[in-house]
Formats: sequence, C-alpha cells, structure tokens
Amino acid sequence: MTDWCYNGLNMNNSQRLLQIRNKKLGLLILDARNTSRRDVAECAQAIGVTPGQFSEFESGAASPSLPQLELLAL
Repeated sequence: MTDWCYNGLNMNNSQRLLQIRNKKLGLLILDARNTSRRDVAECAQAIGVTPGQFSEFESGAASPSLPQLELLAL
C-alpha cells in the first residue's frame, strides 16, 4: 500500500480517497445550499444537526449520513 504525507501524517490511498470524496461531497452540498439561497442554520435544522456540524459537512471535515442527504434533497 502506498503512503503519502499530509500535514505531517501518513495516509494510505484509501484514507486519501475518502478525504477527497468528503471534500467533493462538501462542495456539492455548499453549491446546492447557495443555489437554493438557504443559510446554514436553515439547512442544519432541516436535517437535525447544529450549524457547526453542517459547516463541517460543507468543508469536507465530516460526512452526512444517507438519511441526512435524502432530507437535504427535499
């Protein structure tokens, strides 16, 4: 398995791919929110998380669950 260094930490390919996926998903969530002209607090309330948690989804620091994504799609 190939490792690479990110911010001083070694990450294997699967971790790297997961991080890239989270970033892409976050950008899609951010774009959808901006397109719908909703604020973070409104979207967070719709899926039952705090605005801080929702911001983590948008930044790619965390991933929403599938049910949360389904609620956002409504």
